[in-house]
Amino acid sequence: MKPGTTYFLGSGNLQMARLDANDQPLGYSDPANATRLELNVETETKEVKSRMRDTFGQTLASATLITDATVAMTFNGVTPDLFANIFLGDLVDITASAGSVTDEAITAHLDKWSAVASPGSGINSVVVTDSTGATTYTENTDYVVDADAGMIKPLSSGSIGEGDSMLVDYAYGALSGDKITGATQPLVNVAIIFSGKNVYTGDAARVEVFKASIRPSSAVDFLSEDTQELQFEGKLITPSGRSWPFEVR
Repeated sequence: MKPGTTYFLGSGNLQMARLDANDQPLGYSDPANATRLELNVETETKEVKSRMRDTFGQTLASATLITDATVAMTFNGVTPDLFANIFLGDLVDITASAGSVTDEAITAHLDKWSAVASPGSGINSVVVTDSTGATTYTENTDYVVDADAGMIKPLSSGSIGEGDSMLVDYAYGALSGDKITGATQPLVNVAIIFSGKNVYTGDAARVEVFKASIRPSSAVDFLSEDTQELQFEGKLITPSGRSWPFEVR
Protein backbone atom coordinates (compact mmCIF):
# COMPACT_ATOMS: atom_id res chain seq x y z
CA MET A 1 0.00 0.00 0.00
CA LYS A 2 1.24 3.48 -0.84
CA PRO A 3 1.76 6.05 1.94
CA GLY A 4 -0.58 8.97 2.36
CA THR A 5 -4.32 9.45 2.79
CA THR A 6 -6.67 8.20 0.11
CA TYR A 7 -10.02 6.44 -0.22
CA PHE A 8 -10.59 2.78 -0.94
CA LEU A 9 -13.16 1.00 -3.08
CA GLY A 10 -12.04 -2.50 -3.86
CA SER A 11 -12.49 -4.78 -6.84
CA GLY A 12 -10.64 -7.93 -7.68
CA ASN A 13 -10.42 -11.69 -7.83
CA LEU A 14 -10.90 -13.85 -4.74
CA GLN A 15 -9.50 -17.37 -4.81
CA MET A 16 -9.03 -20.21 -2.34
CA ALA A 17 -6.84 -23.30 -2.22
CA ARG A 18 -7.19 -26.20 0.16
CA LEU A 19 -4.11 -26.93 2.24
CA ASP A 20 -2.41 -30.28 2.65
CA ALA A 21 -1.21 -31.70 5.97
CA ASN A 22 1.91 -29.51 5.70
CA ASP A 23 -0.13 -26.34 5.08
CA GLN A 24 0.90 -26.22 1.43
CA PRO A 25 -1.71 -25.04 -1.13
CA LEU A 26 -3.13 -27.76 -3.36
CA GLY A 27 -3.79 -25.28 -6.17
CA TYR A 28 -6.05 -22.24 -6.26
CA SER A 29 -9.48 -22.55 -7.84
CA ASP A 30 -10.61 -20.25 -10.63
CA PRO A 31 -11.86 -16.88 -9.35
CA ALA A 32 -15.61 -16.52 -8.88
CA ASN A 33 -17.52 -13.30 -8.38
CA ALA A 34 -17.31 -12.32 -4.72
CA THR A 35 -19.25 -9.60 -2.91
CA ARG A 36 -17.61 -9.75 0.51
CA LEU A 37 -14.16 -10.31 1.97
CA GLU A 38 -14.00 -9.26 5.61
CA LEU A 39 -11.01 -9.62 7.90
CA ASN A 40 -11.50 -8.86 11.57
CA VAL A 41 -8.94 -8.77 14.36
CA GLU A 42 -10.60 -9.09 17.76
CA THR A 43 -9.08 -7.74 20.96
CA GLU A 44 -9.56 -7.84 24.71
CA THR A 45 -8.42 -5.18 27.16
CA LYS A 46 -6.92 -6.16 30.51
CA GLU A 47 -6.87 -3.44 33.16
CA VAL A 48 -5.68 -2.97 36.71
CA LYS A 49 -8.07 -0.75 38.66
CA SER A 50 -6.96 1.10 41.74
CA ARG A 51 -8.51 0.29 45.09
CA MET A 52 -6.33 2.78 46.92
CA ARG A 53 -7.70 5.76 48.82
CA ASP A 54 -6.46 8.60 46.62
CA THR A 55 -6.75 6.90 43.21
CA PHE A 56 -9.75 4.64 43.70
CA GLY A 57 -11.36 3.64 40.40
CA GLN A 58 -8.52 4.90 38.23
CA THR A 59 -6.70 2.67 35.76
CA LEU A 60 -3.21 1.84 36.94
CA ALA A 61 -2.24 -0.33 34.00
CA SER A 62 -3.82 -1.39 30.73
CA ALA A 63 -2.93 -3.89 28.04
CA THR A 64 -4.74 -4.78 24.83
CA LEU A 65 -4.46 -8.40 23.75
CA ILE A 66 -5.27 -9.86 20.35
CA THR A 67 -7.70 -12.69 21.02
CA ASP A 68 -8.80 -13.77 17.56
CA ALA A 69 -8.66 -13.10 13.83
CA THR A 70 -11.51 -14.08 11.55
CA VAL A 71 -12.52 -14.04 7.90
CA ALA A 72 -15.93 -13.84 6.22
CA MET A 73 -16.56 -14.27 2.50
CA THR A 74 -19.59 -14.21 0.22
CA PHE A 75 -19.64 -15.45 -3.37
CA ASN A 76 -22.50 -15.18 -5.84
CA GLY A 77 -20.43 -16.79 -8.56
CA VAL A 78 -19.96 -20.52 -8.05
CA THR A 79 -17.33 -23.10 -8.97
CA PRO A 80 -17.12 -26.83 -8.20
CA ASP A 81 -14.44 -26.09 -5.60
CA LEU A 82 -16.65 -23.55 -3.83
CA PHE A 83 -19.50 -26.04 -3.71
CA ALA A 84 -17.15 -28.66 -2.28
CA ASN A 85 -16.10 -26.21 0.43
CA ILE A 86 -19.63 -25.07 1.27
CA PHE A 87 -20.73 -28.70 1.65
CA LEU A 88 -17.57 -29.64 3.61
CA GLY A 89 -17.00 -32.35 1.05
CA ASP A 90 -14.63 -33.69 -1.57
CA LEU A 91 -14.61 -32.94 -5.28
CA VAL A 92 -14.52 -36.13 -7.34
CA ASP A 93 -14.09 -36.33 -11.11
CA ILE A 94 -16.71 -38.50 -12.82
CA THR A 95 -16.51 -39.83 -16.35
CA ALA A 96 -18.78 -42.41 -17.97
CA SER A 97 -18.99 -43.44 -21.60
CA ALA A 98 -22.34 -43.97 -23.26
CA GLY A 99 -23.59 -47.53 -22.90
CA SER A 100 -26.52 -49.78 -22.15
CA VAL A 101 -27.90 -52.02 -19.42
CA THR A 102 -29.81 -55.28 -19.85
CA ASP A 103 -32.18 -56.90 -17.35
CA GLU A 104 -31.75 -54.51 -14.43
CA ALA A 105 -34.15 -55.77 -11.76
CA ILE A 106 -36.53 -53.23 -10.23
CA THR A 107 -39.40 -53.88 -7.81
CA ALA A 108 -42.64 -52.26 -8.94
CA HIS A 109 -44.31 -49.71 -6.66
CA LEU A 110 -47.46 -48.69 -8.45
CA ASP A 111 -47.84 -45.02 -9.31
CA LYS A 112 -44.49 -44.26 -7.70
CA TRP A 113 -41.12 -43.64 -9.28
CA SER A 114 -38.08 -45.91 -9.10
CA ALA A 115 -34.61 -44.81 -10.20
CA VAL A 116 -32.45 -47.02 -12.37
CA ALA A 117 -28.77 -47.40 -11.54
CA SER A 118 -27.56 -45.64 -14.68
CA PRO A 119 -23.90 -44.63 -14.47
CA GLY A 120 -24.35 -42.11 -17.27
CA SER A 121 -26.52 -39.16 -18.21
CA GLY A 122 -30.25 -39.78 -18.67
CA ILE A 123 -31.81 -42.89 -20.19
CA ASN A 124 -33.41 -43.80 -23.50
CA SER A 125 -34.56 -46.85 -25.50
CA VAL A 126 -36.28 -48.23 -22.40
CA VAL A 127 -37.80 -51.74 -22.52
CA VAL A 128 -39.58 -53.19 -19.48
CA THR A 129 -40.50 -56.88 -19.13
CA ASP A 130 -41.69 -59.18 -16.39
CA SER A 131 -39.22 -61.19 -14.30
CA THR A 132 -39.09 -63.99 -16.88
CA GLY A 133 -38.61 -61.68 -19.85
CA ALA A 134 -41.60 -63.30 -21.55
CA THR A 135 -43.99 -60.34 -21.23
CA THR A 136 -43.02 -56.95 -22.59
CA TYR A 137 -44.90 -54.05 -21.07
CA THR A 138 -46.11 -51.03 -23.03
CA GLU A 139 -44.77 -47.57 -22.29
CA ASN A 140 -47.43 -44.99 -21.37
CA THR A 141 -49.90 -47.83 -20.77
CA ASP A 142 -48.15 -49.98 -18.20
CA TYR A 143 -45.45 -47.53 -17.15
CA VAL A 144 -44.05 -44.07 -17.87
CA VAL A 145 -40.45 -42.90 -18.10
CA ASP A 146 -38.72 -39.71 -16.92
CA ALA A 147 -35.73 -39.93 -19.23
CA ASP A 148 -33.81 -36.97 -17.78
CA ALA A 149 -34.16 -38.19 -14.19
CA GLY A 150 -33.58 -41.85 -15.10
CA MET A 151 -36.79 -43.00 -13.42
CA ILE A 152 -39.67 -45.37 -14.20
CA LYS A 153 -43.21 -45.37 -12.77
CA PRO A 154 -45.41 -48.48 -13.17
CA LEU A 155 -49.08 -47.56 -13.50
CA SER A 156 -51.88 -49.06 -11.44
CA SER A 157 -54.08 -48.85 -14.53
CA GLY A 158 -51.72 -51.17 -16.43
CA SER A 159 -50.65 -54.81 -16.30
CA ILE A 160 -47.89 -54.54 -13.70
CA GLY A 161 -48.74 -55.61 -10.15
CA GLU A 162 -47.57 -54.08 -6.88
CA GLY A 163 -44.31 -55.71 -5.80
CA ASP A 164 -43.73 -57.37 -9.18
CA SER A 165 -40.13 -57.75 -10.26
CA MET A 166 -39.50 -55.90 -13.52
CA LEU A 167 -36.51 -56.31 -15.82
CA VAL A 168 -35.46 -53.07 -17.45
CA ASP A 169 -33.25 -52.56 -20.51
CA TYR A 170 -32.08 -49.05 -21.33
CA ALA A 171 -29.32 -47.01 -22.92
CA TYR A 172 -27.63 -44.05 -21.24
CA GLY A 173 -25.62 -41.09 -22.45
CA ALA A 174 -22.01 -40.19 -21.76
CA LEU A 175 -21.28 -38.25 -18.60
CA SER A 176 -18.34 -36.09 -17.58
CA GLY A 177 -17.85 -33.53 -14.85
CA ASP A 178 -17.53 -33.39 -11.08
CA LYS A 179 -19.51 -34.65 -8.15
CA ILE A 180 -19.29 -33.60 -4.53
CA THR A 181 -19.39 -36.11 -1.72
CA GLY A 182 -20.88 -33.92 0.98
CA ALA A 183 -20.23 -33.82 4.73
CA THR A 184 -16.95 -35.73 4.56
CA GLN A 185 -14.51 -33.01 5.69
CA PRO A 186 -15.38 -31.50 9.09
CA LEU A 187 -12.20 -29.41 8.93
CA VAL A 188 -11.41 -27.44 5.77
CA ASN A 189 -8.18 -25.44 5.87
CA VAL A 190 -7.55 -23.05 3.00
CA ALA A 191 -5.21 -20.34 1.81
CA ILE A 192 -6.86 -17.22 0.38
CA ILE A 193 -5.62 -14.69 -2.17
CA PHE A 194 -7.40 -11.48 -3.10
CA SER A 195 -5.73 -9.85 -6.09
CA GLY A 196 -7.39 -6.55 -6.81
CA LYS A 197 -7.15 -2.80 -7.07
CA ASN A 198 -8.40 0.42 -5.56
CA VAL A 199 -11.04 1.64 -7.99
CA TYR A 200 -10.46 5.26 -6.97
CA THR A 201 -6.73 5.30 -7.64
CA GLY A 202 -6.05 2.26 -9.80
CA ASP A 203 -3.38 1.11 -7.34
CA ALA A 204 -2.94 -2.62 -6.85
CA ALA A 205 -4.32 -4.20 -3.67
CA ARG A 206 -3.52 -7.67 -2.42
CA VAL A 207 -4.65 -9.69 0.57
CA GLU A 208 -3.05 -13.02 1.34
CA VAL A 209 -4.32 -15.31 4.10
CA PHE A 210 -1.84 -18.08 4.78
CA LYS A 211 -4.22 -20.38 6.64
CA ALA A 212 -7.89 -20.21 7.54
CA SER A 213 -10.15 -22.89 8.95
CA ILE A 214 -13.45 -22.19 7.19
CA ARG A 215 -17.01 -23.43 7.48
CA PRO A 216 -20.31 -22.56 5.76
CA SER A 217 -22.27 -19.75 7.38
CA SER A 218 -25.42 -20.14 5.28
CA ALA A 219 -27.45 -22.92 3.70
CA VAL A 220 -27.60 -23.61 -0.03
CA ASP A 221 -31.12 -23.21 -1.40
CA PHE A 222 -31.37 -24.99 -4.73
CA LEU A 223 -34.81 -23.47 -5.34
CA SER A 224 -34.05 -19.89 -4.35
CA GLU A 225 -35.75 -17.23 -6.44
CA ASP A 226 -32.60 -15.12 -6.16
CA THR A 227 -29.04 -15.75 -7.25
CA GLN A 228 -27.52 -18.28 -4.89
CA GLU A 229 -24.90 -16.94 -2.50
CA LEU A 230 -22.24 -19.08 -0.86
CA GLN A 231 -21.19 -17.66 2.51
CA PHE A 232 -18.17 -18.72 4.55
CA GLU A 233 -16.67 -17.75 7.87
CA GLY A 234 -13.61 -18.97 9.68
CA LYS A 235 -10.65 -18.52 11.97
CA LEU A 236 -7.28 -17.26 10.77
CA ILE A 237 -4.37 -19.42 11.90
CA THR A 238 -0.68 -18.58 11.90
CA PRO A 239 0.98 -21.55 10.20
CA SER A 240 4.32 -22.99 11.20
CA GLY A 241 7.20 -20.91 9.86
CA ARG A 242 5.29 -17.61 9.89
CA SER A 243 4.71 -14.96 12.54
CA TRP A 244 1.31 -13.67 11.36
CA PRO A 245 -1.72 -15.22 9.67
CA PHE A 246 -2.31 -12.71 6.85
CA GLU A 247 -0.84 -9.80 4.91
CA VAL A 248 -2.40 -6.77 3.21
CA ARG A 249 -0.43 -4.80 0.70
